[in-house]
Amino acid sequence: MSDAYFTEMSRFRDRVLALAAGKQPGRDIPAAHLYVGPIDAASFAKMRDSLAPATFLLIYHAPSDAVHIEDLAKNIRSGERTLFCPLVPEAFCADKAGVITSLFLNHNVTLAISDTYATRYEREIREIRTSLELAGSNAEKSYFGRLIYLRNAIINLRYMDAARSRIFTPMEQQLPAAVCSAGPSLKHSLPLLREYADRILIICVYRALPLLLEAGINPDFVVQVDPSDIMKSMQFKPDELPPLVAASSISPVIAAEFNEIIWSTGDSPEFNALGDELDIPRLPLHISRSVTVTAIDFARYAGCRKIALLGSDLCLAADGRCYADTAEQDIGNGFFIQVKGTSEDVVTTDLNLDLIRESIQRYIQGAKTGPGAPSFYNCSERGANIEGCRNISLEKFCSSFAGELKGHLPLSAVDRGVSDDVMQTLRRQARSASTAAENIIKHASRLSNSLRNSSNEAKKIKSEQQLLSEAIKAGADAMSTRPLSRVLRAYEQQTAEMDFRLFPAVMANDPFGMLEQIIRTNRFIKFFIDDLITDISSEAQGDLRRYNCLREIFLQLQQNRNPRLAEFLRCSPECRDFADNTSTGLNHLRLPFFLTLPDRRKVFTDSPTPGMEVGLRRYAKLRNRKFLETAGIATADMALVYVTAGNFYHLDELRLRRADLPTLVVMPWAGVADILSQRCLIDSFLPENTTLVCVDADPEWLEFCRKKIDAFKAAGKRLCLMKTPSADALPEVNEIFGQLNVLVQASGGISPENID
Repeated sequence: MSDAYFTEMSRFRDRVLALAAGKQPGRDIPAAHLYVGPIDAASFAKMRDSLAPATFLLIYHAPSDAVHIEDLAKNIRSGERTLFCPLVPEAFCADKAGVITSLFLNHNVTLAISDTYATRYEREIREIRTSLELAGSNAEKSYFGRLIYLRNAIINLRYMDAARSRIFTPMEQQLPAAVCSAGPSLKHSLPLLREYADRILIICVYRALPLLLEAGINPDFVVQVDPSDIMKSMQFKPDELPPLVAASSISPVIAAEFNEIIWSTGDSPEFNALGDELDIPRLPLHISRSVTVTAIDFARYAGCRKIALLGSDLCLAADGRCYADTAEQDIGNGFFIQVKGTSEDVVTTDLNLDLIRESIQRYIQGAKTGPGAPSFYNCSERGANIEGCRNISLEKFCSSFAGELKGHLPLSAVDRGVSDDVMQTLRRQARSASTAAENIIKHASRLSNSLRNSSNEAKKIKSEQQLLSEAIKAGADAMSTRPLSRVLRAYEQQTAEMDFRLFPAVMANDPFGMLEQIIRTNRFIKFFIDDLITDISSEAQGDLRRYNCLREIFLQLQQNRNPRLAEFLRCSPECRDFADNTSTGLNHLRLPFFLTLPDRRKVFTDSPTPGMEVGLRRYAKLRNRKFLETAGIATADMALVYVTAGNFYHLDELRLRRADLPTLVVMPWAGVADILSQRCLIDSFLPENTTLVCVDADPEWLEFCRKKIDAFKAAGKRLCLMKTPSADALPEVNEIFGQLNVLVQASGGISPENID
């Protein structure tokens, strides 16, 4: 479905990509420079000349300067990476900042603001700043997440067969629709919704499904787009469940629950291309920050012209709940914001919920611009106001628009789904590619060893070169075979990002660097393809610990910093299961956070939402400031010994103060480090000059740390010892802290640990 927002943003994205022409901005220059302010021809030329040709320049200007900007644009050289954007709502200024930040491996974007515009466009500038911050954060997550999206979709191929897949065509009967989200107010709407259930199309998000079924309401459709399996099985029989409208990248654990599935495109561009080639029927629904957007989009696709939002509270209830199925919590100060409410002047929300509200609001405003656009109604009692929606009660919505009884839903089976032949073809191609990658690793390693051994004859080295060339050619042939080649594009992006960020550029005259890169790349592709073979050969599992290719990323990164730990983890697959038997208070699905906030509330979350992330970072900044004040040491003169069971937010905040802060991170369990590496790339939280030590991986860990501390002292650094608040209740961490404290104190360092 096209609307103003997606049309404009697609146009902008395509323009940026066309100017990039496949050439990425380099490591050492900004990917883009954003300027907000007035500009004339002379200052424009000076600004453009000060930037590298590969850096994009995006100029935000006042709408009154449109004619002047057109004149400037006429003089831009062909292919020059310069773009203009007026500071008006319909130009979606903040979103364009996020797009240009996210498109390139180098996410370094600078922002300059003129004094004359700082006050005049304060709101727009604030939104641009927020967008840049979130885009950078999302880019870090997508660096790790794109393979999870792809692998979920690959596993879900088994559910895209003719037995489960369904085709839904828009209804001739234009029923009003109720889109049910899981906010606290949904429970109050259920009695009235049950009364009108036979005259309204009921679409609910997956999280709201149990509430409706337990209330005796059978929704017509349930929508899910989240790739995680954090939300566990609903414990209902498949024949009791309505059809599922699902993104192709949803958790296979959830897909397995349903007998009827209407598939939509998902978050994996590589799988979307594969789906096109295999002719898998999918709806072109919008996948957004919130599943509610996808549910609304499906209501539009179904032909509904009156759409009510239920349970879209997007704020905290009086008891502190933001979802109907969550526990009550106290609302403290400093981590929440006030926004306009539907029936009250203001309601309390957090950044994450407010960003969801803005994404729904933006979608609705765009959807209302086209011909035959639907009308939207917010029936979420005491929720946050959503612009573009009329705030009315559910009773008024139903009495006004619920008329004739609901007819038969036009749902039919697909002519043909993903067959066993397709799965066998993918398996066969994947095995060939895996063998080819293994041969490349073998011959590249042999050639590297021969080059390092000066006693080897030139004839032998030449023979090894020939064998490697033949292996690379065979690998290229195996990996370019379709449809497997569609899937391998994700690996190409992943390894490109890994090498771009973490390894020095390989020069043509550096044969060892080139061979190491070949080995690195093909080792990863072998793990990736072996995981792929497992995905399409066995029963679906939602356990991300099976993702050996993600584990290999961490091991390759760790290799440069602590080769002993990397080798131990590579040779000890049992480490992947060790943490399950360790009582740490950690959540093993995602990067764990368990903190005591300033108001003494306990924070435990299995997924760092933007709102929670803001709260955690604010607390980390406060604590770090007090830590540094107590220590009385400037970060330029400091080396840090950081003891943690797995929480790196405080360390990340110190990294933001100084990227090359000399750091020694000590963790009790290698198994925890291994599992964390598969959920979130922990190296992205660490300063550049970091060594990670896991106590149970090395019996000589304390001696290794002593030598490291001595090296810090010899370099003129003042030692600081720090542990995370979440570790207070862990005796293993306290024991490590005590042993390291003796070494730090002996070196003249300090450990200002008692900071509330």
